[in-house]
Formats: sequence, C-alpha cells, structure tokens
Amino acid sequence: MWLRMAYVGLLAGGVAACGGKAVIDADGTGGGSGGTTGTTSSGPPAIAPQIVSAWAGGNCMPVYPDDPVSAGFEVAYDNSAGASVVSATIASARLAFQCGAGCTPPLWAFLVTPEGSGALAPGVSVVLGHTKTAGSGSGSAANPCNYCGSDLVLEVVWDVDGATAEASFGPFGYSCAF
Repeated sequence: MWLRMAYVGLLAGGVAACGGKAVIDADGTGGGSGGTTGTTSSGPPAIAPQIVSAWAGGNCMPVYPDDPVSAGFEVAYDNSAGASVVSATIASARLAFQCGAGCTPPLWAFLVTPEGSGALAPGVSVVLGHTKTAGSGSGSAANPCNYCGSDLVLEVVWDVDGATAEASFGPFGYSCAF
C-alpha cells in the first residue's frame, strides 16, 4: 500500500508542479465520480478491468507542442476467481471532452505505458498505473488547450485474451498550465 501511495503522491506532485490539478480521494486512489465497466464479444472476458482513478492536464504555455496532454490512470485487474493465467492488453485509450447536451464530445486518443496488465496468475489481483506516452495523442479535439477547465471522461478498451472489455471513468476536471 505504501508503494501505491508513493506512486499517487509522485503523480500528484508532478502534475501540481506543472500547474495542473491532481484529484486524489481521501483513500489516495483518485478522483472522478467512478468508472463503469462493460464487455463485448462472443463471450465475457476472463477479467473485467476497472478504472479506479484518472488524471489529465495540458501544457498550454505560450508555445506548446502538438500534443500538450499529459494523463494517467490506475486500473484494478482482478483474476482472484480465475482458473487460468490471463492478460489484458489496452487496445485503445481516449479522453472525451464534455461539451454539453446535444454535442459530440471532442476526443483525444493516445498510447499508454505499460500497454497492459501482463500475465495474471489465478488468484492474483493488482492495481496498476498506466501513463500516457508523450507525443502519442491525436484526435478530433484540434487543440486540447481550448478545453482547459472542462470536464472529461476517460474511455479504455482492452483485449483480454481475445475478448473485449471496456471501462470509463469520470467525469473529472481537465486543468492546464499557461
């Protein structure tokens, strides 16, 4: 637990030092209003990843890169009831900037490190942090700095040994450094 708290503390410190905002609950696991989980395929996946915390911020200084977004999230991977080794690989991750009723949310897709859970033996449960790969973002949000101060939702899709699992987290705040 202390290692997890140290990791969350480092994330919070790094975001705050860059002018962003870290949302940390009293138990140290993250902000937002919680996540949802779903599955699609010919059968349910062996595990259903659950997003337990997320953060995102923008580096919107006067000169900013094409991809100014920094983001990260923690996922609970639970194979405690499993009978075999499973792994979950992130197929896609994106932020949906909330824009009000009737509009299509601008999206910002990105790659993450690590790319998945790794092999999870039967009886194993872990919470693993994933971080957006710098410079990997793109999408219909032409300039994410235009959405500073808005809420967003994190949407993630996994390949769990050939089955698809989906989860979302949010809404939570998107803060920027200017």
